Amino acid sequence: MTGSSVVVDTSIYIDFLRTYSNNSIYAKLLQNGASFIISSITTLELYAGKSAQNPAIQKDISQLLQSARLLPLSHARAVDAGLLRSRCGLDVPNAVIASLALELKIPLATLNTKHFQDVPGLQLFDHTLLPERAVE
Repeated sequence: MTGSSVVVDTSIYIDFLRTYSNNSIYAKLLQNGASFIISSITTLELYAGKSAQNPAIQKDISQLLQSARLLPLSHARAVDAGLLRSRCGLDVPNAVIASLALELKIPLATLNTKHFQDVPGLQLFDHTLLPERAVE
């Protein structure tokens, strides 16, 4: 997995922010050298959460997102996401995130696989293939 790119859904970040666990999917991806790609919608969703009212959480979110490559929502991406939403019934944030993974032809890492399972051509990242972190 070293050096592989993956689009990271908001759920992966939320899980880590709740637990700060080295066994979270976020931590395992990081430990295995994955390159994180996110949509601007992921940033919006993270800062829209109630816990983001806490300045310490805002700082944590900011630090987490520094390791990701942010691809903004361009006009073309917005069109693709809108069409995907209409075809697959996704909500708008998930349509934006899924369309980014489809455009880049790379897997999407998410804890909400049910939300994305009906998107044709979308490759979901199988986090069960990540090695368990050794207990120290």
